[in-house]
Amino acid sequence: MCVAFCAGLQAQQAPVPLNSLVTFGVLGGSTVTNVGLTTVTGNLGVAPGTAITGFPPGIVIGAIDDDNSAAITAQADLTTAYNNAATPSRPGSPPITANGDLGGLILPPGLYVASSSMLVNIGETLTLNGPANAVWIFPGWELADHQR
Repeated sequence: MCVAFCAGLQAQQAPVPLNSLVTFGVLGGSTVTNVGLTTVTGNLGVAPGTAITGFPPGIVIGAIDDDNSAAITAQADLTTAYNNAATPSRPGSPPITANGDLGGLILPPGLYVASSSMLVNIGETLTLNGPANAVWIFPGWELADHQR
């Protein structure tokens, strides 16, 4: 997935402890919006916001956590995981820069940052390739259409 966008990839980052995040397929801060036939495997949550739209037609195979204790705890765990992944001295590769359209790419685990924007257009597929305990972090990313 990092063909043109992630030049100079280094070794895979060390695992990031996820705690309650392991049960979430999607977690938003203020809003989660779906357009199209998206399937989320795992919980879908939002906190501190309360706006979840587009389910249905989207399908959630898990719980929908709308600013409840599960979503609030997951947000705290997300902050901890992000800070862990973004620590410059941690083992493995530094954050990976990825800009533009990521549709059609296959990404290894890691913390992805953008100097402009990252997107996957409707009808495109972003493949996340790694072991079952792998972690991909895309901070502040808006997903236009996502199937997991």
